[in-house]
Amino acid sequence: MKKVIWVLLPVLLLANLFFTSVRAEETVTVYVNAAGNDTNDGLTEENALLTLAKAAELVNADVDGKNFIIYVTSDLTMQESARFYNHNVTIVGKGEKVPVVTRGDDFKLLSDTARSWYNPAMLEIQTSASEANLTLKNIVFDDNFKHGGSIFAQAVSGEEKEDNTVFVQDAIVASNATKSCTITLDEGTVLRNFGGMSAVRVTNSAEVVMKKGSVIEDSVEYVRKKSGTNNKNEVGAAGAVWLQGGKFVMEEGAEIRNINGRAIYADGGRVELAGTISDITSNKSNMWFGDAGIVLHLRNSATALLKSTSVMDNNATDTVKVSSVVAVNGDCELVADYGAVIRNYNMTAIAVSGAATVNFDGEITNITNGGNAMNIQRDGFNITLGKNSNIHHNVSWYGTLYIQGNGTVNLYGKINDNFGTDRAGGIAMAHNLNASHVNMYDGAEICRNYSPQTGGGLMVSKGTFHMYGGTIADNVAKDVGGGIYVRNGGMVIIDGGTIENNISKNAGGGIMFEAAPWGNPAVQPYVEINDGKIINNYMFADVQDKTADKVYEYSVDKTDAKTNDVSISQKGSFAYTERCVRINNSDVLSNKDVYFVVDNKTVTAVNSSESSIWLGNANAKTVSQLKAASDDKGWGNQIASFYVYRCDKSIELKVGGLNFNENLPVFAVVLKGVDANGENEQNAEVEFYSAVVDGKDIYVTLPGTGDENSLGRDVILVQPTDDIGSVVIEGPKELLYNRSLTEYKVPYTATYRMPKGFMEAIKQVQDKRYKLSIYFCC
Repeated sequence: MKKVIWVLLPVLLLANLFFTSVRAEETVTVYVNAAGNDTNDGLTEENALLTLAKAAELVNADVDGKNFIIYVTSDLTMQESARFYNHNVTIVGKGEKVPVVTRGDDFKLLSDTARSWYNPAMLEIQTSASEANLTLKNIVFDDNFKHGGSIFAQAVSGEEKEDNTVFVQDAIVASNATKSCTITLDEGTVLRNFGGMSAVRVTNSAEVVMKKGSVIEDSVEYVRKKSGTNNKNEVGAAGAVWLQGGKFVMEEGAEIRNINGRAIYADGGRVELAGTISDITSNKSNMWFGDAGIVLHLRNSATALLKSTSVMDNNATDTVKVSSVVAVNGDCELVADYGAVIRNYNMTAIAVSGAATVNFDGEITNITNGGNAMNIQRDGFNITLGKNSNIHHNVSWYGTLYIQGNGTVNLYGKINDNFGTDRAGGIAMAHNLNASHVNMYDGAEICRNYSPQTGGGLMVSKGTFHMYGGTIADNVAKDVGGGIYVRNGGMVIIDGGTIENNISKNAGGGIMFEAAPWGNPAVQPYVEINDGKIINNYMFADVQDKTADKVYEYSVDKTDAKTNDVSISQKGSFAYTERCVRINNSDVLSNKDVYFVVDNKTVTAVNSSESSIWLGNANAKTVSQLKAASDDKGWGNQIASFYVYRCDKSIELKVGGLNFNENLPVFAVVLKGVDANGENEQNAEVEFYSAVVDGKDIYVTLPGTGDENSLGRDVILVQPTDDIGSVVIEGPKELLYNRSLTEYKVPYTATYRMPKGFMEAIKQVQDKRYKLSIYFCC
């Protein structure tokens, strides 16, 4: 017998465990109906309760951890909050039509230990003991734009909590649970017309999940307003979804739509979007942080993921220039997967401020009305545009990407087919803050962008653009710099990639360099060409802007254009070793003639592949000094000036495009050792060199300096105002006819009248002798 009892005892224990498990998962059904009564038990449809607040009392009274399904079988008007504790609750609309639960007038106050008395949400789910969840399905909760209190600000905890009755409710549905808690908006659920701070708010460990078929919306056109009392605490409504910590997950097929103000305000926490957010109307003066991030505002270390099915689409409903679709502040992080899209907004798509991280592999298109696809500012940002990123067909002010501040942008994707309304069609690196850094890699594209001013592809100011690979092609500038415009402390380093078929109306088809430093201390601009291809670019094309009635178009005619890969502007400052165009590999250029706007000339290094050549404009102060030296020798006709540097090797230059007297000699007047102040190094003497004229080209050979650390030279080309003299030959009036083959010497006298300037040139090289030879042929 003892043996039998020993065998049965485990069986009884297992049965008891099974029974306990079943009880823990027991579900209780409760009914609520406008015809019900709160004195009923609510357990059948015939004995329905009248209010969700009473249903919450019933749920909270349970001590066994049961699950509850509350069926709402008619429209309801709520006058007090339903606050659930420590249970799993599902509220389901049931009936021929979806029930609508509306916030009533004179909604009752509620109290808790943190806030004392306050204006509550229609529904709250709280837990501090164990997991609790609230699921809504096939039901509408409508705030009807009503609110208790008048001040749009967050209710506070602590010493001032007795004043919380003046603040409007935080949400339609809310949780500030300190344990795991999920609010699920299931299929058929609508949160509508929020009248307080938000439609749904979570903090701490709470989470909101919007499933397919759920909606948050304004059902009619409405403009949210602050109280108008100038209360110092008032900030304005937060947004349809409000996180302070916690998590918000929007699954594919869920929607937030037709909201006035903002869709999501994440003050900390995690956002994951796979659904559609559409037609959000900005309301700058009445929302917390204005119109920054009208769809998604991230601050306080918040993170967000835009999944592949995420869509932000506004159909350009706003008609005035506002701030941004997505705002990424401080140390927040935004990730956008391939397939995510932001489109049809007349404002900046993504605004980054400060030490934020953005990894964007999605699409931004049809941004209009003076915004940017991305506006990136202040220090510490780290932006990566992935290989699938595609920023295209936007109409942007001052760059499709506007960048300034000490941070880095890494470009692997495409910035194509954008239309600028100011400077820079593709990227604008600005100079108002600290210097930024942009790196371009293999596979990246900046193509077919247009600027009505400078920088068709990009403009670089007070920052470094480093091109390791990729393509900058087919961009157009109606002024200068079809591909790249460098100015105000901008630095460009070309170590790979292709810059091709870019077009400018004025100079600088491929690259235009303006030698203007910027800032205090000054940041020195330069262009450094080491590798890659800069080919088949054009300047002086006929570019016409045909924009009219917000139809953005332009035309290009290259019939009379000239090929040009690199140009140097007449604007800015003089050049020296830290401020110039550095061509360290001329084989990169298809057109090796560097065009200077000053004097309308080109300068080319003959056999430049043997060594680097650095070029720029000469200092006006030095030019005056050289001009005075040439005037002393009678060479008063200055025809060109430039700066050149080439280490310790000699260099032969070809200077073309000048107007000069081809029958007169040309001399180079040189001052070597130009420093950052434009002064000559150690008071170097002015030197003079003869040039060779070959048709319209002038060839000048400058000897090496003998010092690899030399600072380069300022050069002017000059001609004498008169010819170089004449040779008079006098001989016998008559010559005998000599029939023999014997040599016959003709006596003659040759006199060369040498001008002062030529004599001075000969004196420059004292260790050589000059011989005048005259030959006769008979």
